[in-house]
Amino acid sequence: EGDVFANSIDLGAITASTTVDGDNQSSNCWNNDYTTSSTPGNSLARPGNDVFFKFEITECGSSLNIGTCTSSFDTYIHVLDSTGVRIGGDDDSCSTPNTTGSLATGLALAPGIYYVVVEGYADTDLGTFTLDFSYTAGTPIPTWYADVDGDTYGDDNVSATGCTAPVGYVAVDGDCNDNNPAIHPGATEVCYDGIDNNCDGITDGPTAARAGAAGVHRRPVGGDRHGHRRDHRAVDY
Repeated sequence: EGDVFANSIDLGAITASTTVDGDNQSSNCWNNDYTTSSTPGNSLARPGNDVFFKFEITECGSSLNIGTCTSSFDTYIHVLDSTGVRIGGDDDSCSTPNTTGSLATGLALAPGIYYVVVEGYADTDLGTFTLDFSYTAGTPIPTWYADVDGDTYGDDNVSATGCTAPVGYVAVDGDCNDNNPAIHPGATEVCYDGIDNNCDGITDGPTAARAGAAGVHRRPVGGDRHGHRRDHRAVDY
């Protein structure tokens, strides 16, 4: 494990600063597999033996430094995206204790899968290393909801995740009719229209307002169908 890209050592999600010990010695069956002509590979690849690691970023706005400053040999590191394309790396940026160690700083990586390759600068650069991940936490990946009708409330059933909202998506869900901007949480419930206007799960609920003007009307109360006397009382309806 770790000898080639497809068989990288899986470190899982990086959620805190951590270290991983390793070596690239030929006696432990390590070879030079990340080259200028390999797939994946890069023109900056060095001839020394290499080790592949896989990791995941699961937060938005995090920051990561990756280094081998305590290695016993001259290292070169490459940071790759999920497809193996080189997106960063370093050679000899460590100031102590090993100035030929590598330190890639300020990596602002979006949530996803990444790889780091640790290799010897020359084919004679062999030994042990400690791969340091210095991690500054970000924020959880938010969920966004489609807002077709533009009322700033989204459809619970149509969602997406990401550090930024896709076009037409909003942060607040709960819209029970995303084709009508007058229907959404907090809207005024209207009596006798057969619609759940405020998306509280109750049609014409106790907070409903009358459709039309409210007023006081008189209607006969009491009496019978034969025309006997009726009282007329004010009834508000």
